[in-house]
Order: sequence, then C-alpha cells, then structure tokens
Amino acid sequence: MSSEKNRVFFEALARHSLPGDFWRQVGRTVDGAPVDETQIAMTVAAIRRGLDLQAGDVVLDLGCGNGALSRRVFDGCAGGVGVDFSERMVATAQANFEDPPRVEFACDEVERYVWAASEPERFTKGLCFFAFQYLAPSSAQAVLRGLRARFTSLDAFFVGDVPDKSRMPDSFYRGAYRPEPSDFESPFGVWRAPSEFVELAQRTGWNAEIQVMDAAYHAAHIRYNAVLRPAES
Repeated sequence: MSSEKNRVFFEALARHSLPGDFWRQVGRTVDGAPVDETQIAMTVAAIRRGLDLQAGDVVLDLGCGNGALSRRVFDGCAGGVGVDFSERMVATAQANFEDPPRVEFACDEVERYVWAASEPERFTKGLCFFAFQYLAPSSAQAVLRGLRARFTSLDAFFVGDVPDKSRMPDSFYRGAYRPEPSDFESPFGVWRAPSEFVELAQRTGWNAEIQVMDAAYHAAHIRYNAVLRPAES
C-alpha cells in the first residue's frame, strides 16, 4: 500500500494550491513554476504514442492525481477511470474532469483497486504517470502482478517519469539534500535504473520497453518511461 506520509504530502500540495492551478496541485513544476503547455503536450503525446492509443480503448490511470492529465489522455479514446489515494485530488478530478459514465474517478489505494476492481477485463490500456515511484517496492510488484493476472484485456501499460538511478549525478543536487534511491517516501520516490525496471517487469509477467523523452522535456536528463506488454505465458 501507499504510505500515510505520501498521502499527507500530496493532500497538502493540493490544499495549498489555488483552485484551477492544476499542474501545481500535482507537483508538475520546474523551479516552483507550473510546467507550460508545451511540456504537457509532450507528455500526452508520449503516453498516446507509447500505448498506441486507439479510439476504442478504455484506459485505467493509476495514481491519477487531480485528473487533469488523465482527461487529456481519455479524450483520445472511448473513456477511462482514474484512481488515486488522495480524497482532495479525486474530489478535484470529479468536479472538473469527470464525465460519467465515459470518464470517472475513484478514491482508492491503487494496489487494492487492482486486486478488487469489478470488470477489470474492460480496460485495454493503462498508465501510471509520475506516481509509480511512490509505491513501496512490495506494492509496486503487487500492482504489476495484479494487472497481469486480472486485467486480461490490457495489452499495454505505460509507466511514466521514472527517476533513473543510473543518471543521478552528484552535481544535480545542491545544498544539504541528497536523495535516497530506495526511499519511496522521499520527494523523488524510488529511483530505478532501466535494467532494474526491466527486471521488475519480467518478474511480474511483463516485457518492458524503455523510452526516453525528447531533450526539450524538462526532466529528460533524469527520468524515463517504460511501456509494458504482457509476456508470453
């Protein structure tokens, strides 16, 4: 499960941001300022391309935050469901981006949702953007196992903005703070080298393709994406 420390952090982030300041609410900032539209468009394009999103797809977004990114992805397909553990974030998503029954948002722990969701076979694609690293390692593994076991129509799952342990130069951090690569409760969550993510995927029934963003993406120097597809049984 996700930690209470992480829940409190993201609830506070949303609480201290102005209504309508959707990117700051979910921590999509550079030097304290919300990322611009170009960065968001790059993100959505990478997700759509990685998933090969089609008009008939139904998408599951785990760790959806306030739904601002989810809705942009869902608008390119038949619909979707976003899941997040923050009541405040989900309330924002429901108030601003929900369009039932095509687009819905639910407040739940992602691990619990994966193992208890009704009609999991309706989802054909999935994603977890800027959230997977905040799962405890045991939960990260359980989520991937659950998706593979229960979401039998899921042919692609996109994990985005993974902090790359192999690209963690000392010069990136200034001052007293230094990240702990394996601490899922830290501001950056768990850092995984691409080879470690590939191994995690293989252990849970997936093949992983590592993808990197264009250099113009604000975090291209320390983050990567992974597209998971079911491994042959």
